[in-house]
Amino acid sequence: MLARDAGFVLASAFLGGVWEEQPMWARGRRVYGHAPRWLRRVVREVLAAYPRPPEDRPRELAAYIELVLGDELLPHAVRFPFFSPRTVRAPWPVPRIDTTGELAERFELDAGQLAWLADVRGLKRHVADERLRNYRYGIFRTAGYPEAVAHALTGLCTNACRLDVPTPLRRRLATPHLPQGAPTSPALANLAAHALDRRLSGLGANYSRYADDLTFSGAHRIRGLLPAIAAIARDEGFRVNPRKTRLMSSGGRQTVTGIVVNARPNVPRRDYDRLKALLHNAARNGPGELDRDHVLGRIAWVASLNPARGDKLRATFAAIEW
Repeated sequence: MLARDAGFVLASAFLGGVWEEQPMWARGRRVYGHAPRWLRRVVREVLAAYPRPPEDRPRELAAYIELVLGDELLPHAVRFPFFSPRTVRAPWPVPRIDTTGELAERFELDAGQLAWLADVRGLKRHVADERLRNYRYGIFRTAGYPEAVAHALTGLCTNACRLDVPTPLRRRLATPHLPQGAPTSPALANLAAHALDRRLSGLGANYSRYADDLTFSGAHRIRGLLPAIAAIARDEGFRVNPRKTRLMSSGGRQTVTGIVVNARPNVPRRDYDRLKALLHNAARNGPGELDRDHVLGRIAWVASLNPARGDKLRATFAAIEW
């Protein structure tokens, strides 16, 4: 028997009853029909590493047992115990889902449909037909879901593909990643950055984040915080891009995600003037190929930041004969 197979068999046996040395040893003994000389040692090392039974992550336990076994001579198992993982903790207010079967039922899918959509084996990254595509691991497990459920949810929310693009980008796309535009991506990105946000908020400056844009402000000098910001980002698995780092004083124009924020949020004067000129020309000469909804959206963006300017633009918009 391979160490990998022994790891899964023993993990199922150990998790199938009382989490104490003697009962676990007895269940391991039943797996082989006798007690291998290393069984007691394995049980004790497992108990030392896991004071409580990891009922939500049997694959992790199996991998640990495999490491503990090392080069031990492994007999063939005569009994293969079965264990079904379950949710043991839920630090977030999420619905309880213990198995992939329950997950499929919640989504009104059968097991085959869930397996295809989740694609946890990464089969769709090799397909040639883009119609067959749907769209890391760190978040659904944190929410408390068992391994299999977490992997299926991760597969539903990520995508991996092979495209004819430059090599560095090709490698990134071949790794499971959050697809741009999916409704789940912003929420998952925020969860992934939760610890980062908490730590950066404790630096003493006013901190905000939009997607991957971090903004700090305050009365003291922000420059002195840059090393700490970079260190915290690295510690949380991120990297600050020096080419996109900007220091802006109160004496100049301060912009965040394209919005002027000196005294209050406002649209940049250049953007406002361009939109005003576009509307004036459309009212005078006709809209041509302008998209009415797109223009309305741009006006709504200005109005959300500066209602007075928005009213002026809407008045000009009303004079356009569409």
